[in-house]
Amino acid sequence: MPVCNYRRIFAARGLVPVDDIRIVLIDPQHPGNIGAVARAMKTMNLSRLYLVRPSEFPSDEAERRAAGSADVLEGAIVLEDAAEAVHDCQLVIGGSARTRSHPLPVLDARESAKMLVEESSSGASVAAIFGPERTGLANEDLDRCNFWMRIPTSAGFSSLNLASAVQLLCYEVLVASREGLRGSQASDNGQYPSQSEMEFFYQHLERTLDLRKFTGDNLRAVTFAKFRRLFGRARPAIGELKLLHSLLRLMESGSGETGASELATRPAGADAALWDAYRETDYAAVTLPGVVIRLGSLCAPLDALLDERGFDCWVFITAWNPESKQSNEQDNQQRNRDLRRELSRKNSPVFAGKGWPRRAGWTPEESFLAFGVDRYEALRLGFRWRQNAVVWGRRGERPELLDCRKPSQD
Repeated sequence: MPVCNYRRIFAARGLVPVDDIRIVLIDPQHPGNIGAVARAMKTMNLSRLYLVRPSEFPSDEAERRAAGSADVLEGAIVLEDAAEAVHDCQLVIGGSARTRSHPLPVLDARESAKMLVEESSSGASVAAIFGPERTGLANEDLDRCNFWMRIPTSAGFSSLNLASAVQLLCYEVLVASREGLRGSQASDNGQYPSQSEMEFFYQHLERTLDLRKFTGDNLRAVTFAKFRRLFGRARPAIGELKLLHSLLRLMESGSGETGASELATRPAGADAALWDAYRETDYAAVTLPGVVIRLGSLCAPLDALLDERGFDCWVFITAWNPESKQSNEQDNQQRNRDLRRELSRKNSPVFAGKGWPRRAGWTPEESFLAFGVDRYEALRLGFRWRQNAVVWGRRGERPELLDCRKPSQD
């Protein structure tokens, strides 16, 4: 059966598809508001609802308030970590009515909607996030945002219900999508890194500055929070981010210390070309601070987390097709979604990851770090998803490269 190219159809009609715009509710307290938000979304052609730590869900009250939008509720993705909800988004806008001295640029609902529509028009994932009803977004969650949305209200009574705020934004999204693509505004949609790529940069920045003893322990948290806000506002393009990584590597190499950047030599019997390719990549669990895996190097934060969770082994894997000519990006994203479902069925923790090559010209790959996957299962998964190799390890031991092209390595 031929696949319908909905983006081409929308473009031909002068419309912008909004299916990649997600609404994220963090710590929603009242299930009725979840249902009302689902209804607000569906009436304005939105369907991607993410719930982070909802107090009660599923809920009969949510279903009653959804009033014909049960499909949005059924498709809602429930997570425990807000970072997971936006890790693949290149644009995140936070909605909050609280007065605070946060240095983010402020937009109203109309400006926010136009930006969400413009940046999602080429397929990039974008998100609008909202905090709990009583307190609004925490500063930690606002730090994940590129912009802060404030909806103008009466000076005498500024309290706006969560569902009402979402409804206003969704309406503006619908209006902006019907205006269609205008000139070249959507031509640069792919230039910005995703939140996972930014998170990997922040981890690289912290490692490098710690290596250089940039700040004392008493100011460390405040200093790095300021760096996050600085680069969040600046929104460096992908090429600029690569330049910053190169600068950090230069600082690392000039520190006179090898530490975590030291790589082991190729093990006897390992394929030379494969080893060289994989050892020049950082494998980062983007929602686990400090967990950056390199072949031949121990990762203390990973070992500590394995010990805490009671697991002895792990695998870092992607379903990304290594033969780029055979798969486009949408195919690869679907393959990765299928892989994550397979990993999740094993009842083991699965974390979003990123394979970040240090070799010029290579493209980062969306990946996963999964706990509790033994060597045999890691090989089987790599073979099933047509990978040349996977990175695997045991707690307290250096990571190994498993060549999935070989029938057995036992």
